[in-house]
Amino acid sequence: MYGSRGSTEKVLEIIESEKINIKLFLGAWIANETEDSTASISNMKELNKTIELANKYPEIVEAIIIGNETQVFWSWNRVAFNTLKQYILYVKSKTKQPITTADDFNFWNKPEGLELGSEVDFIMVHIHPLWAGVLLTDALSFVSKIYNEIRVLYPDKQIVIGETGWATSVHTEGQQAE
Repeated sequence: MYGSRGSTEKVLEIIESEKINIKLFLGAWIANETEDSTASISNMKELNKTIELANKYPEIVEAIIIGNETQVFWSWNRVAFNTLKQYILYVKSKTKQPITTADDFNFWNKPEGLELGSEVDFIMVHIHPLWAGVLLTDALSFVSKIYNEIRVLYPDKQIVIGETGWATSVHTEGQQAE
């Protein structure tokens, strides 16, 4: 679940009431606070809802993810690094589940990624061969290569691939059309 508001609570209620044997990673969708004056208030509402749901459904919520692709250089929703770090520490202090952020390998392999890596419980990395300009025939080896590079950077952390795959619908120009 990418965010804690909207239908997320209903999904958790159904999983619990129907005794469905499924666990999920609960996300907190955070927004860029420098471009939106109301984002700080919205972010705190999201974080507090995440905390509430994680504590209410501890048998279902297996982990918490604060932010999705908020740090990588190409993100349309960049959040200040220190803001993300503070949010992670805030939620971590109020919940029991493992916590991380979800981001592209081109964040986790940079100095700020390494710094944040010491604060999170595991690394959730996104590895999309298509967006890295890799041909479909080389996609699996690319994912494996990047996964192993991240594993070397974080030898004491569990590495989880949060997003990967190949787009089913892309641009009609360039390599994506091939």
